[in-house]
Amino acid sequence: MESMLRGGLSERRLGYLFAAVEAKSIRGAADKLNIEPSVISRQIQLLERELDTVLLDRHGRGVLPTEAARLVLDFYRRRVSDEKTMLTQLEELKGLQRGDVQIACSEGFIEAIIETVLNDFCVKYPNVQITLNSMPVASVIRLIAEERINIGLAFAPPPHSAVEIHARKRHPLYVIARHDHPLAMQEDSLTLQDLIGHSLCLVPQEFGIGQLIKSAEHTAQVDLPRTMITNSLEALRHFVTSGLGLTILPKILVQHQLESGLVKTLRIRNSSLEAAEAQLVVPPRRIKSIAETAVLKRLAALNWFQN
Repeated sequence: MESMLRGGLSERRLGYLFAAVEAKSIRGAADKLNIEPSVISRQIQLLERELDTVLLDRHGRGVLPTEAARLVLDFYRRRVSDEKTMLTQLEELKGLQRGDVQIACSEGFIEAIIETVLNDFCVKYPNVQITLNSMPVASVIRLIAEERINIGLAFAPPPHSAVEIHARKRHPLYVIARHDHPLAMQEDSLTLQDLIGHSLCLVPQEFGIGQLIKSAEHTAQVDLPRTMITNSLEALRHFVTSGLGLTILPKILVQHQLESGLVKTLRIRNSSLEAAEAQLVVPPRRIKSIAETAVLKRLAALNWFQN
């Protein structure tokens, strides 16, 4: 195999393998690439012969990647990512400052990113395209691990060995109550049981905050009532400030309302909720472009990650 690899693995064959795994079938990959299925099948077979290993488990009309294929695809993603970064850096050396930075974040980060980071960055680097998407925390971590995006901001993410944590900071979750809510008069910290009988507007379970709350409910053997479920930060705040009920969020997401005296935060006695943290994550071992480095530096300076 060593002699066969001296010229490097075929980019085309790796691309066909990637397409087949993504589509979960040779036919699906062929339709997407607008070529004959036999071409893809033949090239993957040649790649298997070249590597002396089976890359696809073929079953019925579909395919699944073997463990060997996952290793090969990880290599392919890094190669594509590093090549893209190298080309961007070459353009930057020419003074063109072109490129793109792809950012994904879970709930709560959008406002801070736009107000503190993107306004300044887009003025300074007008030829750099920023792609910013909000999504559930598990999706942020998955896309970073697969090197499909450059930077991720995640609240209470699941543990994952395939991401690098660039910055992190603890942000305990609190009950957020309007200043005149009956619970707002209470001096002591609360338990989840204390929230029974009150209207609550909470984040969906697929988001980091929602996952933490559900886990805390399970531990405390409590089923909190949910009057409303939303992934809209504005809706969560409005639910509280209009007097409809309570929510559970980190303090940083209601900072303006706290400073104006409109809401109060109440500590919850629960180890999971008190240990919640925000993380700034990037793909491991990846060469960063100048534009990525500049964005990453600005994101790390957000209050989310500064003590």
